[in-house]
Amino acid sequence: MTNSKREIPWSEIGIVDAKNLIPSCDKASREFKNALAGIDEAGIPDFEDNRWKYEFCIFWMFWMRYVATSPNLVNAAATKPLLDAYHRACCEAMVRAGLLENSQGAIRHWEDDLQKRFQTYRKAYDQHWTKTRNPFSDLLRDSVGWSLASYLFPGQQPSAKLVILLNELGSVRFTGLAGMFRELEARYARQKPRWKFWK
Repeated sequence: MTNSKREIPWSEIGIVDAKNLIPSCDKASREFKNALAGIDEAGIPDFEDNRWKYEFCIFWMFWMRYVATSPNLVNAAATKPLLDAYHRACCEAMVRAGLLENSQGAIRHWEDDLQKRFQTYRKAYDQHWTKTRNPFSDLLRDSVGWSLASYLFPGQQPSAKLVILLNELGSVRFTGLAGMFRELEARYARQKPRWKFWK
């Protein structure tokens, strides 16, 4: 690889994706609400509530963090500028949406939540595919969706229906980001040797 990889505008990419944080999460929330309409069971959140929206935004952000910290993006010097710009723009978006107070203490608390959630979600995602599971319920347990539901309803059994939707959305989000970076790779291939951001 050459230094031409630095020509990719990582900060701009992070800012553009962050602009879609609230619209994307609102759209997915409406879809979840419609899919789970009429289901009367514990563990189904109020999709209009700010608690759900706050946690769901962090869940959405996690997938960018996961992809951006892949070895090849780290080696391409993409991770820091991409995530710095992305997190800053996401913070601004959540403040504008009324999900985060614009104060030093609130933002510090949000940053702490990000780190805790990201560590939990990464561990869940990485381990989920390495364990041998037989019953269907074991496929849901300790997944990323399960972890998010546990943050929403601590001490309660997560709703399997909600967990399935969350895991499916996470897969779509991950695949979409992977595709976006592959398109970037192709776009800049004529300017530098070909490189793979993901293995």
